[in-house]
Amino acid sequence: MVRSFDSRQPPGRPRALVIEDEPVTREFLAEALAAAGWTVVTASDVASARVAAECTADLVLCDLHLPDGDAFEVAALLRLDAGIHQPRPCAIALSAEVDQSVRRRLIKAGFLTVLRKPLPLTVLLESIPPIAGASGDPAAPARGRAETLTPATTDSPRLPALDDAAALAVCGSMSTVESLRALLAQELPALLRPLREILEVSPIDESRDSIEDAAALADALHRLHSACGFCGAAALDAAVDALRREVPQSRWWRRPAADALRCGEELLALLRRG
Repeated sequence: MVRSFDSRQPPGRPRALVIEDEPVTREFLAEALAAAGWTVVTASDVASARVAAECTADLVLCDLHLPDGDAFEVAALLRLDAGIHQPRPCAIALSAEVDQSVRRRLIKAGFLTVLRKPLPLTVLLESIPPIAGASGDPAAPARGRAETLTPATTDSPRLPALDDAAALAVCGSMSTVESLRALLAQELPALLRPLREILEVSPIDESRDSIEDAAALADALHRLHSACGFCGAAALDAAVDALRREVPQSRWWRRPAADALRCGEELLALLRRG
């Protein structure tokens, strides 16, 4: 899926290409850059990035893992490792887990740096080199609706389903948070499906120590973790993190899987109530 550059934007605005398959993360990045003065095009995989690359971008934000490839393929597509005399965009790689060896390979492939998701708005904007036409003001999108915050409760050891303060710290404005949460409500049923399926296969057989489709589950957990951070979904994020530590190395994944599914369903009900 490609969202093209808006031809109505002033021609002097710098252009950014965001390549990210997780919708909540992709929307956050696009809105943050647009608010900072960028004209933004988005792509959800390597194939659509190939189409989008026909429009020259000054900046590229690219997720490490994509449905049909990875950031290394995008680096080759955009010729990020070309010599200094070859025009090329400033490129930043994004990942929920950043292994040092992978980081070194990404830098060698032509990425300026690697940022861990979910990343606060200030970290994102401070990591982008100054480019004419972009405001780079991390405070600008944060003005306006901070007074609507409901602080997370601290008198209970249980994490809140939605932590407005944490989400605002990442996104910069509650209008962005609310937009991303609406998008998360649409995505959650599909992201929770792998959890429900592995529990339905053998919910009580503790001798079964493998997961039939571990790759699908790992992908869903990766996407859930990224989305939760931008939306302040604290309880689900913690449950997902606990499950990721158990899959697939241990047979004791059923309880954390059930906890993550319960937190996800509670969050979905809350988001749908608005």
